[in-house]
Amino acid sequence: MITSRVRAHLNHDQESGISIFKEDNGFSILLMIPEERDAEVLGRYCHFLSEFVTSSSFHNATEFDGVVSDAFRTANLPLSFSIACLFRQDTVVYLKTYGEGTVVLRRDVRTVPLVSHGAFASGKIEQGDEIALSIGGKDPFTNLDNCVHIEFGTEERSEERVASPEVKIMARSQVGNFSKTIKDRLSGRRPLVLLAVLVIGVLLSISIIRSYTNKTAQEDRQNLAKMSELISQKLEQAQDVFELNSGRSVALLSEAKQDLKNLESKLHSTHKNEIEVLSNKIEETEKNILQKNVKKAEEFIDLGLEEKGATGTMMWRYDDKVVIVNPKGAVYILSLEKKTLEARSSPALVGSSLAGLDDSVVYTYRKGKGVIKMDPEAAKPIVAIKLDKDWGNIADLQVFNKNIYLLDSYKGQIYKYIPTDDGFATRSSYFKSGAYAQNATSFAIDQSIFVAQTKQITKYTAGLQDGFNPTYPNDGPTIARVITGSDVDDLYIWDRSHGSVVILSKGGDYKKTIESSALTKATSVEVFNGSAYALQGSKIFKIDLK
Repeated sequence: MITSRVRAHLNHDQESGISIFKEDNGFSILLMIPEERDAEVLGRYCHFLSEFVTSSSFHNATEFDGVVSDAFRTANLPLSFSIACLFRQDTVVYLKTYGEGTVVLRRDVRTVPLVSHGAFASGKIEQGDEIALSIGGKDPFTNLDNCVHIEFGTEERSEERVASPEVKIMARSQVGNFSKTIKDRLSGRRPLVLLAVLVIGVLLSISIIRSYTNKTAQEDRQNLAKMSELISQKLEQAQDVFELNSGRSVALLSEAKQDLKNLESKLHSTHKNEIEVLSNKIEETEKNILQKNVKKAEEFIDLGLEEKGATGTMMWRYDDKVVIVNPKGAVYILSLEKKTLEARSSPALVGSSLAGLDDSVVYTYRKGKGVIKMDPEAAKPIVAIKLDKDWGNIADLQVFNKNIYLLDSYKGQIYKYIPTDDGFATRSSYFKSGAYAQNATSFAIDQSIFVAQTKQITKYTAGLQDGFNPTYPNDGPTIARVITGSDVDDLYIWDRSHGSVVILSKGGDYKKTIESSALTKATSVEVFNGSAYALQGSKIFKIDLK
């Protein structure tokens, strides 16, 4: 068994903030809250987080990340905090960081950063590994400040374990003596006796093998009959309940697949035909339930034919229009109903990566500059929201009810800017407490806000997390973008890696999946009036989602 030894180097400087470390039931956590100076308060936070995580169930890194994130929210941590934590199950460790927390591994002579800035991971430890949890971004192996070192070594074997080889030697010795005795006793007998013994041994072996074969064949038949009936029942139920409860339907389908895998592993022979019949039955039911349709995309418009040199990287919808951003210094407003294109360009837009539309006013985000406003009635673009030194990585922009929302995937925040007579008010955080949008890829607004991370979507209403547990077939999509709006009935998830759009109700119930090669090649996707629009450079392709 691999044991561990902990060395903690904690910060007790009251001015810069103190740090605290707790280890309980395999869960190690290093926490620092800059404005908190009371060690007892930090201790209570750690105790709550430890109790929450160790009493929860998870089987992979993604589930561990979800559990820890839920713990952060439930603990109601302050807006600014940093954490590095590790949970150990035998030789597997799960890692999660937040804020300035980092986790670094030293193996042999190599030092490897594992996770930081809200990332998570899992992996196996080896004898001699040393893992450092730290806060502050410095190398924890050269700067012993605000860090905890966990050294993993090998425990000495117990007497019971080292005795095992002796037992094996004794068994071999007994077998050897027994063989020698038989040989000695038969050496003086006639060859006929030896032949008789051999014949009897062969007959006994055949009898035993035949008996075993009959028994296993009977077990296989019983298992096949029992599991075939169970799988058929689940598939029938999955089809019956789909309209009323698609989540339960998808769950039943997953159970049927797992039942088939379990059945194959239990059978003593292949039973290829029977397994193939059940597999085909599951595939047919899946096709009916999931409504996974492959659609051919049609070219909707070539921007270059409408406006010379027009091309784009990202687009956002407003009513029946989309605004398309060209980082070379242009934006294009395309009417999806009328198929008309308006181009606007300015040196002030060079380097813009995000955009939003409010009636006829275009807003773009330019890294290092801020949010640029381009009003067709104004002489030139102006900076509407100046660069904020507290911004981390602005990953998405939305305009809703004339307010501007910016997604900061590094700080895990959504900033809200309310319009005033002379511009926009100072930023405010959308979230009531904590920071829950780290590593988010996009967000969408329809009164509530849906925040998309690579493998999950979280819903917030009035700044607080709302109940939202979407159901997906299989392992769920890899989310490139989440799309919805107050004028849209459903929630659309663009999965670029699988070239698909997964459609859910706003309550999280699965509806169907549409696949198209255009969705794999696109750099941005929007949805309008039952169709997806996929941007590929100068061209936009239309895919029917009905």
